[in-house]
Amino acid sequence: MTTDAAHKGMKLAPVAVAALALWNVATNRWLPSRAYVPWNLAMAAGMLGLARAAGHGADELGISPRHLPKAARVAATGVAAVGVGYGAVASSRRASALLQNQRLASLSRSGTLWHLFVRIPFGTALAEEIAFRSVLPALLGSTRLPRWLSSGIASLLFGLWHVLPSHHDARANGHSDWKTLGKAVALGVAGTTVGGGVLAAIRRRTGHILAPVALHIAANAFGLLAVRLAHSRR
Repeated sequence: MTTDAAHKGMKLAPVAVAALALWNVATNRWLPSRAYVPWNLAMAAGMLGLARAAGHGADELGISPRHLPKAARVAATGVAAVGVGYGAVASSRRASALLQNQRLASLSRSGTLWHLFVRIPFGTALAEEIAFRSVLPALLGSTRLPRWLSSGIASLLFGLWHVLPSHHDARANGHSDWKTLGKAVALGVAGTTVGGGVLAAIRRRTGHILAPVALHIAANAFGLLAVRLAHSRR
């Protein structure tokens, strides 16, 4: 990274964080559901443009083709592991009791297919991985923060990104008192913060966002299928 890129990155990191906050609120509070995918992809493209304007190259952003073979191998192994894990949970009646999500369980067949093949891969996984495992680490890495701290901040922001979705899911599942809602949101933030840290480590290890994108898709898609399977048994 050049000195000029580092200087620009330090200035643009707060801009990126502010954009993420606006993006999150708009997605969860203002925009209709049909705008979810194009809006998220547009915002992710804007974030990528911001990082490129700061002088960050393909390697720093995890989009260099030379890292694709290694990322693809890690992605294949990770997706298989996620699938086996969800399969084990869904096959156990006791464990499947944890798979309660009324919003996902109530989806129609066409809605489920839309989530599996469009909303989750493009609107959620690709957009969020560009923001949190590509752009944000590059911009935060331009600062004088230690690498572990900049990565931790990006992971924490990824956790906070899920405050509103966790609140929405908790209410959809019939939780209305503040204590239960607070617990659900706290668990959601903690879980996604840890998950973000794992995805960040995979991104650093492989040098490409392909692997975290694939694992993100697998976690959400297999999770959706597991929820619907568990719901059909009740």
